[in-house]
Amino acid sequence: MVETLAVRNGFALTRSDARKIIRASLDEQVLSEDPWFVMAATVHPRVSSRVYTHLFRIALSGRFVLLGVSRVPRDMDFMFDIITPADI
Repeated sequence: MVETLAVRNGFALTRSDARKIIRASLDEQVLSEDPWFVMAATVHPRVSSRVYTHLFRIALSGRFVLLGVSRVPRDMDFMFDIITPADI
């Protein structure tokens, strides 16, 4: 699903191209850099607040943030645009 959204948003031409730019998970490298976009296939919903703060800063500056999660905790769902497979 993350690959499909990357293609729809113009970051890749095909899903196989999208797999090349999508990280398997968030890591310290994302936090140490100032990336143009962040795409991660699997993110644990309870990552540290420092990680979310950095991701929100990236998103607020107009850059693309796409995270794949298995579920979003209820107390955090107001912070995200949730897209399910049925929406695609």
